[in-house]
Amino acid sequence: MAKAEYLQLLEQGLDEWNRWRQEHPDTPVDLRSADLSDRDLSYIDLIDVDLSGADLSGANLRSANLSTANLSHANLNGCFLGEADLSGTNLFGASLHGAYLRGAYMFGADLSEADLSEADLSEAHLRNAHFPKANLANANLFGSNLYNADLGSANLTQADLSICNLIRSNLYGADLNEAILRAADLTRANLMRANLFKSNLSSATLVRARLSRAYLGSVDFSHADLRFADLSYTDMTGANFLDADLRYADLSYCDLMKAYICGTQAMGTNFTGTQFTGVCLENWDIDSDTRLKDVECEYIYLKSKVERPQGLLTRLYEDRYPPNDKFKPEEFVLMFQKTMSYVSLVFQQGVDWEAFSQTFQDMRDYNPEAKMSITSIKNKGNGTVVVKMTVAAETDRSRLHDEFMLSYELLRKALEEEYQARANQDWIEVVGFSREPLPYSEYINTLFLGINRLNSVNRALNRTNEFVKQRRTVASMVEATPQATVIEQVTTLQPEDDITIAITEVKHILDEVLAVYSEQPIADRMAAIAKAVELVQRHPSLRKTLATAVENGDCPELQPLLEHPLFHLLLDALQG
Repeated sequence: MAKAEYLQLLEQGLDEWNRWRQEHPDTPVDLRSADLSDRDLSYIDLIDVDLSGADLSGANLRSANLSTANLSHANLNGCFLGEADLSGTNLFGASLHGAYLRGAYMFGADLSEADLSEADLSEAHLRNAHFPKANLANANLFGSNLYNADLGSANLTQADLSICNLIRSNLYGADLNEAILRAADLTRANLMRANLFKSNLSSATLVRARLSRAYLGSVDFSHADLRFADLSYTDMTGANFLDADLRYADLSYCDLMKAYICGTQAMGTNFTGTQFTGVCLENWDIDSDTRLKDVECEYIYLKSKVERPQGLLTRLYEDRYPPNDKFKPEEFVLMFQKTMSYVSLVFQQGVDWEAFSQTFQDMRDYNPEAKMSITSIKNKGNGTVVVKMTVAAETDRSRLHDEFMLSYELLRKALEEEYQARANQDWIEVVGFSREPLPYSEYINTLFLGINRLNSVNRALNRTNEFVKQRRTVASMVEATPQATVIEQVTTLQPEDDITIAITEVKHILDEVLAVYSEQPIADRMAAIAKAVELVQRHPSLRKTLATAVENGDCPELQPLLEHPLFHLLLDALQG
């Protein structure tokens, strides 16, 4: 059939066209340079059709099947291709400016040198697609799958690639100036020599990504995961590394001038030959494996503050050090040398503190020469917790770290199985909820929020304010959780009951808690304290007497309670 006959067939309607295509699947169709602009071609069968140079601008190709078709140099400007199948399609040099391709299937499509500026490719399936030298400026690729896609030398200026899957993608030499890659996954991606000036990579994953010799000036890496990434020989002046994970990354011979490094994990990071002049360093975590050889630094800042002049967010650095001079040779390294005797344990998905406490005690017993001591526990957000320990100088820190994490994980799994078994047997909590909907890790983690300096795990567990906060958190969770089941009723004391008996019962509960306080799991302590509180709350006379006695100190019957070591917990809970 000649081209004119194919066009006549199209004029008969899409049903007739699709029926003919099904009857003649092997017949080649030639629609080169055809004018199909502004047509309704939704659900049309154009598999293997030659549409090179065709004009499809403004056409409706919703859910059309264009797989393995030839659309090279075709005009698809403003075309609607939502959920269309373009798998293996040749779109070399095609123009798709402003096209709608949301949810389109473009597996292995060739979009080399294509114009996709301002196109909507959100949630598109672009696995193994080819975009070398394509123009994707201001394109919307939010949530699209670009696994193993080739975007070498592509123009992605101000494109939105948030939450994209860019694992193993090639972005060598790509222009990502001011692009948005928030929470994108760039694991093992190639970004060498790419331009990412002022791009947003906050919360992105760049594990083992290659960014060597890329331009990373003023990039936002806050909360990003850059473990084992190669950032050597990059310009990162003014970059933001707030709470970023740089463990074992290669930042050798970089320019970090005026960068912001706060709460950054840099254990095992290679900073050899890197420029640190003007960097703001606030609470960064380094260890004995962090390499600072031949670092260049004239001065640093130790604090920062945020201001909003005319609504514009601006971060200002303060506390320059040295105040009016420059670092002497090696002085910068010596300033942070004291942190080199630390072992940092990073938990990405929260901590089971019962497993941690037992592992810590076992490791300390088996390695007494290491002189292990916990110095800080930091909650980094998003479930990440960093525990810092000091160890003896001669300790093999790497071995100790690996053994601790392995032992902890084995014990955590064993305890999780135990918790599950108890839940399956309808094992109940005295505070009125089952362990299954609220496992230890759910509510114990809250206990450690905001604690930065601790001498030991037991000291952390015994912090009164955090303990009370945890009790309130559990209470609110129980109240808000529909799965919570009250199975055991706490003994109810009526106002007419003898107040002395009530005081005795409350003291008895506190005595039981105190007797096994350091060994008892946190949940059991909380349950016992909650029961004591419940007893007091259900006895109005006792509660009133307690309040009066605390204020005036004139109730002899309450003396045994007032002098009890755990009375402050009970009092704080009642006042809360």
